[in-house]
Amino acid sequence: MFEHPNSSWYWLSGQLNVIFQGHPAFRARYSGTNSLHSFTEHAASVVSTLYTQAQLTKTTEFLFDVETAGGKDFSTIYALNLSN
Repeated sequence: MFEHPNSSWYWLSGQLNVIFQGHPAFRARYSGTNSLHSFTEHAASVVSTLYTQAQLTKTTEFLFDVETAGGKDFSTIYALNLSN
C-alpha cells in the first residue's frame, strides 16, 4: 500500500482483502437448518493487515503487526428472524 526506499530505517506495509459473495433467488424442493435460503442473499468479508518495523539501533528492531477480520455469512444471518 505504501511505497518506501529499501535504505530506510523503518518499514510500513499493509494489505486489504474484501470478498463479496451472494446468490440469486432460486426454487428449492427442500429447505432445512443447513440449507441456503432460497431468496436473494449477499454478504461481504474483510481482512486487513498493517505491518510496521523500525530499526532502533544496529542490533535492535521493533516489529508491530495488527490484523483484523470480519464479515458475515449468509443464510444464518436471517435464521433468528425467520423463526419468530
